[in-house]
Amino acid sequence: MAILGSAGPRGSMVAGSPHRALRRVSTGLPPRSASALSSPATPGMGMAALSRTFTETRFHASASAFSEVDSHGVCGLKNMGNSCYQNSILQCLNGTVPLMRYFASGAFKAHLNPKNPLGTGGQLSVAFFNLVQDMSRSSGTFVAPVQFRDVLANCAPQFASYDQQDSQEFLAYMLDTLHEDLKRPPPPGIPLPPSDNDDLESLDAATGAHIAWDRYLVKNSSFLVELFQGQVRSQLRCLTCGKTSVTYAPFMTMPLPLPSGSPRDVFSLEQCLHEYLRTEILEGDDAWRCPQCQAFVAAEKSTQVTRWPEVLLLTLKRFSYVGPFRNKVGNLVQFPVRSLNLNAYVGLPSQADTYVYDLYGVSNHFGGMDGGHYTAIVNHGNAWHYFDDSRVSKCDDERDIVTPAAYNLFYVRRQGLTGASAASNGASKL
Repeated sequence: MAILGSAGPRGSMVAGSPHRALRRVSTGLPPRSASALSSPATPGMGMAALSRTFTETRFHASASAFSEVDSHGVCGLKNMGNSCYQNSILQCLNGTVPLMRYFASGAFKAHLNPKNPLGTGGQLSVAFFNLVQDMSRSSGTFVAPVQFRDVLANCAPQFASYDQQDSQEFLAYMLDTLHEDLKRPPPPGIPLPPSDNDDLESLDAATGAHIAWDRYLVKNSSFLVELFQGQVRSQLRCLTCGKTSVTYAPFMTMPLPLPSGSPRDVFSLEQCLHEYLRTEILEGDDAWRCPQCQAFVAAEKSTQVTRWPEVLLLTLKRFSYVGPFRNKVGNLVQFPVRSLNLNAYVGLPSQADTYVYDLYGVSNHFGGMDGGHYTAIVNHGNAWHYFDDSRVSKCDDERDIVTPAAYNLFYVRRQGLTGASAASNGASKL
C-alpha cells in the first residue's frame, strides 16, 4: 500500500512504503514530549477474467450495513496516560457500523493473514476485537483498554510512550495495520501486476482508473480496502514540451488544506475540497524532472478523484509551518452533518452512482501545537454522543458537532440513491 510520507511537527517522518495503500498526510499535530494479464499495448486484456475472480475474493458490505445505525458499545474509554488521541479515534471506529459488524460477528477471523510480514500476525486485530467486545458489554459505563494498549505498544513502539500524539497518525496506523492483518493473498493462477502503471498513460481516465484499481486489488484485497479506500488520479504536464505523466494512487484518508485567510474567517468544506483538487504549478524547489526535457522544469499538476469510498475519512489540515514557525489553524470549517453531496466531484463520466454522505463521527482536538486534548462525537442509534475519555454524554444540539475543534471527519455513503431520489431527499452540495 503506498503511503505518502509526512513530516511530523517535530521533524519526524512517517516513512513511505510501496507495499501500503494508506495515504498518510502531514497534518502537523505534535507528539508532545489488477493485473499483469494485459500487455502495454493492450492494457485492458484479461480484466473480465480478473473481475470474475474478485467476485469471490472481495468483501462487500450490504447496503443495510451502511444505512442503518445501532447503539453498539456506547461506552467510555479510560485515559491510560495521554491516550486521549487513541480514545478519540477508537470511539469513531466503534461508531463505524459495518466495521463493527465485521469484527463483532467474528467474520474477521477467517481472513487473518498471520504470514504477512507487514502485519502484526493478527495480534492487533484480535486485540481490537476484544476491545470492541468489552465496549459492547459495558454500554453505559467505561472500560480500561489495558490489553489493547499493551498489544499496541508491542506492535508499534511509537505509540508506547505516554506522550501526546497525533490522532490522524494513529488512525492511519490502525487502518493500515488492520488491512495488513486481514489482507487476502493473491488468488492462485493470477499473475502479479506490474509495479507501475506506465502502460495506462495513453488511456482515458475512466479506463485507466478501472484497470489500475483491479491491478491494485490483486495484492491488496481486504475488508478495510472495500470499506475505506478510494482512488485519485494525478497528472503532471511539462510546461516546456507538454509531456505528461499520470499516476493512480489509493487513499484511505483525504487531507484537506484550509484556505488562506484571517483567524476570524469561516471556511466551508467545499472550499477545502477545492484547495485539495485545484490545479497547481510546480516550479522552483518543487520543479518536476521531465523525462523528455531531461531537466527540472515548471509543471502543471492536476488531481481528480476517480473512486470515492463507502466510508469517507477527511482530515482538516489544521497545522502549518512557515520556516521555523509552527501554527495551528483554528478557523471554523462548516461541514454538513447530513447530505454531503459529492456528485460535483465525481471525476469520471462513466460513474452513474450517486455520492451522498452522512456524518457519523468527529475526532476533535482542543489546544495548540505543543499539546491539548482529544474528544469524539459519534452517532449511535440515531443519537449523538460526546466522548471525553471515560465520560460520555448525549449531544442534543448539532451546533456542538460543527466546531473549530473538528479535526478528523467520518462520513458514510448512503446506499441505493439515484440522482432523482437524492434530490428529493434534500441532498445539497456541501
